[in-house]
This record gives sequence, C-alpha cells and structure tokens, in this order.
Amino acid sequence: MAGERTLARALALGLAALAGCTLITDPGQFEVSPAPEGLAAEADCRTAGASATCDGLVPQRCSSESGAWEAAGPACTGEAPRCLGGACVACLPPAGTCIDGVPQACGEDGRWQAQPACPAGQSCVMETGACAVCKEGEKRPCQGALGACAEGAQTCEQGTWSGCSVSPTEDRCEPVGSDDDCDGVPNAPAGGCGACTGPITCDGLAVGICQPGVSACQAGERGPCVGAVGPAARDCGSPHDNDCNGTPDDQDDSCLCDPAAEPQSCQDYPRRGICQPSRRLCSLGPGNSSSSWGPCTGGVAPRAADCASSLDNDCDGMPDDQSPTCPCREGDTQACRLRGCSGVRQCIASVQGSTSWGPCEVPASWDFAPPELVTGLGLKPPIWAPALFDDGFGLLVTNGSPEDIYMARRDTRGASFSAARPLDAINTPALEGTPFVAASGLYFDSNRLGTRDLWFAPGSPGAWSAPVALSTLNSPRDEQNPWVSADEQLLIFDSDRDTGLGASDLWAVVWSDGAWAEPVNLIELNSDASDEGATLTSDGLTVFFASSREGSAGGNDIWLAERASRDDTFSVPVRVPALSSAGDEIDLALSPDARELFFTSSRDVDYQLYRAERACTTAN
Repeated sequence: MAGERTLARALALGLAALAGCTLITDPGQFEVSPAPEGLAAEADCRTAGASATCDGLVPQRCSSESGAWEAAGPACTGEAPRCLGGACVACLPPAGTCIDGVPQACGEDGRWQAQPACPAGQSCVMETGACAVCKEGEKRPCQGALGACAEGAQTCEQGTWSGCSVSPTEDRCEPVGSDDDCDGVPNAPAGGCGACTGPITCDGLAVGICQPGVSACQAGERGPCVGAVGPAARDCGSPHDNDCNGTPDDQDDSCLCDPAAEPQSCQDYPRRGICQPSRRLCSLGPGNSSSSWGPCTGGVAPRAADCASSLDNDCDGMPDDQSPTCPCREGDTQACRLRGCSGVRQCIASVQGSTSWGPCEVPASWDFAPPELVTGLGLKPPIWAPALFDDGFGLLVTNGSPEDIYMARRDTRGASFSAARPLDAINTPALEGTPFVAASGLYFDSNRLGTRDLWFAPGSPGAWSAPVALSTLNSPRDEQNPWVSADEQLLIFDSDRDTGLGASDLWAVVWSDGAWAEPVNLIELNSDASDEGATLTSDGLTVFFASSREGSAGGNDIWLAERASRDDTFSVPVRVPALSSAGDEIDLALSPDARELFFTSSRDVDYQLYRAERACTTAN
C-alpha cells in the first residue's frame, strides 16, 4: 500500500530523481493552452490538444473520463487575480508594475520578473513598471528668467519635467523693482501711481527655508526689499527643504539613501570559507545635492580549489584538502572535522580505479547547550515558525493575528537579529504561516482559500513573486510546516487529513517526472498523538520534530530519530530533554551546518523564539 511507504523510501526516490528539474508551480502540473472559443462549444476537450484552460477567471481542466471541461478550483482572486493556461497567476503579459520600487515585467508564465533597477534620480511607476523622474501630472515650483516671471510651475509629462511655465501680467506700481510683464524692465512709479502707503512683502514665497522680504514705505517712497531668504543648495543629509521645492531634501528624488546609514551588504558571494560578501556605502554627490549607493567593494570571491590547502578556497563549505574530488591513495586516512567535531576519513577506490576521500566519520557525540531567547526582532509575543536562509544569517518568523511573515538578519552567529520587517509582497489580510526558504522560492501555508494550505512563491529572499497554491498536495484539512531538501526532490509537511483536527501526522512527497507525487504517511515516525514540524540535517540521517506522544513532559516536546544511511529506516524516536520543557515546543528550524536549532516555546508563558547551539561533548 502507498500509505506504508517509509521516509527512507521517500528520500531514496527523491535523491534518485533527475537533478536540475525546474519547479512547476502550476497547481495541475499538466499541459496548458489558451481557452478555446467557448468551452461548451468543444464536444470533447480531449481532442483540444491541451489539458487545462480558463473560463474567464475560473481555471478549467479536461476530464480524462468524460472529455468535458471541469472547474479546477475557485475563481482567481487575491494575489493571483488572473487566469492563464488553466492556472491562477499574478499577471498577464505584457503588463508591468513595481515591487519594492523595482520594475517588474509580466513573463509568459504569468509571474512578475524583476527588471534592471531604475537609474539614480528616477523611480518606478506602479501603473506601468517604467522608470521616470516624476509622476504624471505632478507639479512643482520653478525659477524663470525675468522679474515676476521668476516664480513659475513645472508639470510632469511622460515621466519628465516640462519647461518652467510663467504668467506675465501688466506692470504694477508696487512693488518697485519687480517686472510683472517680464519684459526685463523693472516696474517704476509713473503718473497715476501716487505715493506708497505702507510696508509690503517682496521677493519670495514661504516655502521650505525660503521667506519673503519686507519693503517699507518711508515718506511716501518705497524702500528696498530686506530680510528675504532665498533657496540654498539641496543637502541630502538634511530634513529641511533647503532648495525650497516643497520636499524635504533627504526625501527628494535625487537622494536615494541616507548618508548616515550603515554600509549595506551586497551578498554577491556566499559567507563560507574564504568568501565574504561585498559592502557598499551611501555616497553624496557634488554639493550634497544627491546621494546613491556606491559600488560593491571589499568582497572575497571563490577561488579554484587547492587539494594541498586546508582552507575552503572554493567556498563549498569544505576545506579543499578534504574535498571528495581530491585524489588520494587507497587505505590512507586523514583527520577531518564535521560540525565542529574531530574525526577521520579513509581514501576509497572506485570500481573504475579512481580514488577519493570518503565521508568524515566522527565518533564524538553531540549535545545542546541550554536554549536562549532570540532578541532584537522588535515583535511582541507570540512569535512563531522560524525559517533560516542565507547560511543562517537570514531569518523569517510569523507574528500577529492573523499571522504575517516577517524578515530579519544578523551579521554573526548568535541569538541577536535586526528588527523584523513584514513581507508585504507575500502577506494578505488572511493568515500566512510556517515559511521555508528553498533555492527556487518560498514555501509557506495560508488560509486565504479557507483551510491552511501549502503555497509556493518563486524567487529569491526579498524578491519573491506572486504565490500559487500547491493544489496537488493540499486537502480539505489543514497542511502546514513545509520542509524541502536542498535538491528540492523531497518535501515533508504535517496534516490532520487522516487524524482529524488537533492531531497532525508527518507526510512526505517526492518530485518525480516534473510533478509532486502522491503524499505518503510517515508511519515510522508518527504516533497516535500530534507529530509535526519536521526538519532534517543536510545528510538526511537525523530528523527533529515536535510531538505530544507518550513520554512528553507537557504539550509538544522535541524528538529526534536517526539512521545509518538514506537507505535505512529511522530508529525509534527519542525525546531531547535538553530542548524540551513543561511548556509547548513547536515549529523547528535547523541551520545548514546542524549546529543551531531554532524553535518556538511557551516555557515562559508566552510563545517566543528560542535558539540552542549544538557542539561536541568531548574535547577536540
């Protein structure tokens, strides 16, 4: 029976799948085509040459049994409001828009695709995705050439500022010296003007730091204009409107960053081995009138591996002299380190006669230090569902009611992170929870369609496209806590589809022939109680999960199971006392090197985020 397949078998299938497959997020995973002329007009859709289409905003699939078009889901709405080829998508080509200020073009697959960032001094127009120096119809004051015509207005037309428009009038007696008709000749009292009667304002408007002056009336004669404050040079470091254009200088279109901001990580190289990400500084233009992020500098790029070097020159996470690709003599041994523990590995000969170093075998055992509270996020409890990315330097959590997903970062290993900010491109008024960051995109759960379902948003951290529901994996019950292997051939999640609400089981599914296969119940790990939130080590030999099974101290505790190889079944799960408490422990996330475990716990009444570091228990 399919339900009796074990996790070992699921993992074996996942690892045997072809590498390099592209993740297909179309819920049906079948061939698609444009909608025919009226679905009812097609007598037998099996002759249409396609298995999916759209009827307005409702996805349709072709029934293999009756040959009739059938609704494949509800009408497209929310984050995927368009129907294309039988799937709900974010957009229809050739539309354009902006996401986090970056121009986006709608691809042929209905997903937003990031385009080059706008040049300095320009911004992205939401309606078109084009770069422009201003918004259509926007107006701003400007300085003309002559007299009263020096005060004019510019209008934004097709993304650029028009010339300075002024309105000449007839010359007046007051104020003396102005040029109302813009002929270059100042106003002058003439017959009929008479003597002045009191002070008047002159030369300037009350905009920003600018202030008009005052011309006094002395013995019927108009005095000079005194006290006027004119515009100064723009200063991108100032909150004042020094150039009197109606906008604080540090918010002007030409000021793209804060000169006092900390250097920004470019993240163009992995933070492994000798590699270090570049950084860039906020640079001021001439006269401080503009600012922009400078070039990325100071990074260390990967180099060619050197089998004689103990450094990780190619930044693959392994010292070069311990790389399996380095030749050796059969039977030789070599000292090595794995996850901070000392070990030994042997030189192994293949059937073709070539040699390579085998895996590092570490006899020392592991243990966890007491968990510590994660700080710096700036979120009020409860805090849920940690997810690590960028080699553990990036963190996602969920917070709020209903839950939203937030992002934070840290510069060094530890429990302190930057203030978390919401993922506005992913969050909706519905619940978004239990995120997991994979190489091709973001997996998470959401109840935007009713029950908690699994969703996928393609892209990279901070630039994820519109998400789609993983319909082939979801059921009428709740699905959540997705975990995906590094090669994205295996997905594990928990669901109460067979147990009823309140008690979840762990399920696994492999990627096969361009689609997710049928999910199978992981009977070797599940119990009669709730089992959820599985996370595996990168070698697939250890699994951590939360369970309220017999032996737990209270609510869910943290349990683990191990195996000798991917072809073996897991051992009977055992409770991890160093991490468990009388409270509830759920939502686990393991760092790539398996040295840190993040989880949510109610041990201090409120559900908060904790971190526990793992290390050798023997001296090394």
